[in-house]
Amino acid sequence: MLRRTHRPVGTVTAMKHPGRAVLWVVGGHVALVLLGWAGTYLLPDQNTDGQCTGLGFGCALTPRDTARFAIMFIGIPALTVTALISLVVIAVWPKKNAPGAIRGRSRN
Repeated sequence: MLRRTHRPVGTVTAMKHPGRAVLWVVGGHVALVLLGWAGTYLLPDQNTDGQCTGLGFGCALTPRDTARFAIMFIGIPALTVTALISLVVIAVWPKKNAPGAIRGRSRN
């Protein structure tokens, strides 16, 4: 019986600890949402041309509100999809790249 003494090609160190990888993915996505939301506070909360603020009746959203709507309706769903894809890859990767999986044998 031969023993493998080397690491398989393409093994990612973070994938040895899937819990740590999940923490980085989820933490990174939460940080992006919070950073985007906090960034909206740098935008003005009044329209520059003196137009009324709000939705409807000829009024327009302020730059701050427009950015928040974009984050809610585009940013958060996009980050949710990328987070789910990342978590699926983290769940599947270790099983796919296990040392015995390459040759179709078990680890024993």
